[in-house]
Amino acid sequence: MATTETAVTAGAKGSSYESKQHGPTVVSGFQRLWQDSLLCDTHLVVQGQTFRVHRSFLAACSQYFFSMFAEGFSETEQKIVELKGVTAQGLRAVLDYAYTGKIIINDANLQDVLEAAAHLQFTEILGFCSQYMNNELTADNCLQILNMGDVYGLTECKREAKRYILENFIPVSENDDFKTISPDLFCEFLSDDKLNAHSELDVFKVALKWLEGHEDNPAICKRVLCLIRYGLMNAEQVEQVYSNPLMLSESCREILQSALSYHIKFFYQPMIDTMLSRMRAYQESLVVFGAGYLDNTLCSHMLAAKVENEGLHQFVNLLSSKERRYFAAVAVINNFVYVVGGQTAMAGDGSHATSSVFRYNPRDGKWLQVSSMTVPRTHFALIALPTCLIAVGGKHNRMALSSTEKYDFSINEWSLISNLPNTLFSHAGCCHGNKVYVSGGCPGEDFTSEVHCYDLDRAGWQVRAKMHQSRGYHVMVTHGNQIFTCAGNTNAGDRRDVLMTECYSVELDQWTILSPALHGQSEAPAVKCGTKIYILGGYSWDAQSFQDTIQCYDLQKDSWSVMESKLPEPMTGVVACHLQLPLHLFTDHVINSVPAKPTAPPNVPKRN
Repeated sequence: MATTETAVTAGAKGSSYESKQHGPTVVSGFQRLWQDSLLCDTHLVVQGQTFRVHRSFLAACSQYFFSMFAEGFSETEQKIVELKGVTAQGLRAVLDYAYTGKIIINDANLQDVLEAAAHLQFTEILGFCSQYMNNELTADNCLQILNMGDVYGLTECKREAKRYILENFIPVSENDDFKTISPDLFCEFLSDDKLNAHSELDVFKVALKWLEGHEDNPAICKRVLCLIRYGLMNAEQVEQVYSNPLMLSESCREILQSALSYHIKFFYQPMIDTMLSRMRAYQESLVVFGAGYLDNTLCSHMLAAKVENEGLHQFVNLLSSKERRYFAAVAVINNFVYVVGGQTAMAGDGSHATSSVFRYNPRDGKWLQVSSMTVPRTHFALIALPTCLIAVGGKHNRMALSSTEKYDFSINEWSLISNLPNTLFSHAGCCHGNKVYVSGGCPGEDFTSEVHCYDLDRAGWQVRAKMHQSRGYHVMVTHGNQIFTCAGNTNAGDRRDVLMTECYSVELDQWTILSPALHGQSEAPAVKCGTKIYILGGYSWDAQSFQDTIQCYDLQKDSWSVMESKLPEPMTGVVACHLQLPLHLFTDHVINSVPAKPTAPPNVPKRN
């Protein structure tokens, strides 16, 4: 006797038995009856073809047939029912699915199956059609699939078609059907951050092509051309835009003036946070600039790792930064990166400090040298406030510094502001609102646990509660109303790694000890991505070695982990930041590996 899977439930009235094979057995039985045309009680007629079916079975499969056969319509008593709105091919596919649970969908029958499934209310088949179309998207058919998804209410299909169009916007725009897109849908595409194009000038050209025939409609022209992100163009591309007659029309004059104003004020661009310069099709990335290697050499690499779901991919070498730097500082304002100061050789005394400042714009991949600091600095702290950059302390020409200076974007100029209470280098800094916080570092012979706060509105330094642990070459990161300090080392006796993590409450002026790091990292940058802090590379005093590891601190869980991804080589003195990079940087370029460096140096650089 055949056995079946059975669920047994004990109760007061006895045991209840449920066979998991009963449903499939009944369906299989109806399938045999249908294939052999046995006990059929209704004939469905479509395009002159007759299909023998069981009305009770179809009523159980579809609300359409239930209403037809069980709710008093004329078809309830009819033995022969002629169906409208479907094709014979479509009905055959639907009946195959109803009786067997299987259906074949291909390009030849897709339209017929869609019409039949929608008309006869077989929602599962509509879902299969949606999956099929999602897998078959091309530049030639995506607009048609988008329209079909709209007609048949296939939300997922519409979403996938739009995603495909945005990711392949320029090739899709060459489709003959592209100009038939409605103004609302075209403007929806232009407004989307995920629109992928190598150049915003290409997007502008697509807009001009779509506007052909609408030139006499100033409202549509203005609506479309307002959505072009002129801040993503370079000066030469803006010149091409400027020469277009459509941009000189009355309705577009204001747009052109805004675009020209943005490019004229190129030092002030980081302060102009509008859609005009917002990145398109970007990849959240962790970017590393420069490095010091084991053999005393410096590099000018720009390394990047994709950040996805707050996890890191492996680093790739995208391009070179402007200069070889070591112990520089980095700040990000509105997705512009400032690489400031540092030194041009691996020396701990500040004798090779530089004052130069470079700005990197990921929108066009260009570097711009801006005004230099008033004082060359290395081993200093750079903090980005909402309206300016603040450089604090550091070393220069074998001397520790107490000076502090501010960079004004509007005039491209650095100016000295209130000095620190004492000289300081190897400290860390961050901001909270309009206030700068610096902690630790070396004011003389030993590292300190002191914390100072500079209020931009009051233009003066104030003392705050000390950390529990003195440290230098560490990091500070702001998260909400809290400031976290991690890593670094201390020189109480022999130099040793600091594993203690501390959290400062801005409201309470109070430090709390948190979970310790897993191993030591000094001279290493920290980057916050979401609720994770990543600490990259650096030097371990306990291990007496350069590091290629990346530790991650989870701000929500108060826990540390070591990432699987590593830096390409053990390195120290790098700077890093969280940045949005154009997606094509990761997809178009041949990924270059970082040139290999010696695994063991003849002489490890002296630390002092």
